[in-house]
Amino acid sequence: MLAEWQRRDPIEGYAARLVAEFGFAADGWRRSANGSGPTSTECAEQALASPLPDPAIATAGVFAESGGTGRRRGPVVTLEDRREAA
Repeated sequence: MLAEWQRRDPIEGYAARLVAEFGFAADGWRRSANGSGPTSTECAEQALASPLPDPAIATAGVFAESGGTGRRRGPVVTLEDRREAA
């Protein structure tokens, strides 16, 4: 029974997804979790040194598209909805 739960470990599954879908180093999340990874200052320096994203796609995936419900239990409020309500 323990072996079954270990195979279904959500942390391991999420780690595999980070590697497969988002380009994380295979041991990157482990180093971060145990404190041997980069500091927040190092991460901020890397982010600031990185090129800016293409403005045409910079907001892709940041805000919900109109009409979607996502994984929430209600309607998704989009940036446009908030602007219209203001």
